[in-house]
Amino acid sequence: MTSDGALTCQIEDAEDLISELMVNQGFHPNPYPVYHRLREIAPVYYSQRFSMWFVSSYSGNESVLNNLLLGQGDRASDNLKNPIYAESPTMNYIASFMVGIDPPDHTRLRKLVMPAFLGPRVNKFQDRIRRVTDRLLDEAAIKPKPDLHTDFSSLLPMTVICTMLGIPDEYVKFCIKQANTVAEIVIVPAPTEEQLIAPDRAYRELDELVGRLIEDRRKAPRDDYISFLVRIEEDGDRLTSNELTATIIQLMIAGSETTTTTIEQGIYQLIKHPDQLDILRDNPGLYPNAVEEILRYNAPIHFIMSRVALSDTEIEGTCIKKGAIVMLLPAAGNRDPARYEDPDNFDVQRNNIKQLSFGGGIHVCLGNMLARLETRVALKTIFERFPKISLDGEPPLRGAPASQMFSRLPVKLH
Repeated sequence: MTSDGALTCQIEDAEDLISELMVNQGFHPNPYPVYHRLREIAPVYYSQRFSMWFVSSYSGNESVLNNLLLGQGDRASDNLKNPIYAESPTMNYIASFMVGIDPPDHTRLRKLVMPAFLGPRVNKFQDRIRRVTDRLLDEAAIKPKPDLHTDFSSLLPMTVICTMLGIPDEYVKFCIKQANTVAEIVIVPAPTEEQLIAPDRAYRELDELVGRLIEDRRKAPRDDYISFLVRIEEDGDRLTSNELTATIIQLMIAGSETTTTTIEQGIYQLIKHPDQLDILRDNPGLYPNAVEEILRYNAPIHFIMSRVALSDTEIEGTCIKKGAIVMLLPAAGNRDPARYEDPDNFDVQRNNIKQLSFGGGIHVCLGNMLARLETRVALKTIFERFPKISLDGEPPLRGAPASQMFSRLPVKLH
């Protein structure tokens, strides 16, 4: 069990704490002292500056995730009333994003797509994930200055997703580039027309590629996820062409960045905590639990998509009026001492981990089983192949909003 030591924060005003988080999100290597102080003084707090509620306790986050009176409302469709957004393929895509819609539309889409992501079907890809992992590590190992962000973690999830979907290998780097361009605008609250130029171009190009592949699978089905999604049917209902395309692109975007961050946080934390790595070497059966601890210890995304109160409700006894916006802080909840003993310790043997990093309730991450499997295979393979791996300098954060992704992860592979 390894501790980061005492974490302290000198800021006392909740509004200033929120500002520190919002202004520096994606750039702060250790925001946890701020989270701790906010949770201590105002676990459910309304910010006048940002006009929304912020929830930092574990129980508060869990409550919001399971409260059907806190959903998405009409925000996405209302955005399309703006003529700039109405003409934007990216904004139309965001409006159809499964995590951004409420029942009954959400229930219908989730019911149709969910069978593709259940354990038995996902686990069939374990050997393929290992082969992709080995190939990428072979290529990284011969480089004079290996960078496991550029050479490995940023490539593995999209390569695996493309393999599962049946997208040819020659399109993988294209898909990574275009999906990352679209992803960067998804969490921007009110993008300008200029900000939409690059993501709109990227989305159109992804849409064109995916559309061709869908038509190809209609004519000649294969043993891949696109063929599965094309033919899947539930009570006579099928995905429309637009829903098919949006779902496939959503898999590329949502499944890539989060898994990339989890893998490289796992590499980083296990190198920084060699006693925990020794435990895994002696007990490789603990890798699944280690993945949960990595997700708890430093969530890949620190801000979950906000909710809107569909009617008056409450969070932890605090009244939330209809129409109010609620922002979840899962990384803060994951380190709540009311839920976890010694929450700032990184402990791969920790019991009863129920981290918030994949969300929860009806919007729990669709690809969470795949992300767990990829992370487990990646970490086990890396530390088996390179038992003396070490950092080659401290990795910088990329600086993307709410993300703990590195821009580089320089290592020495030995």
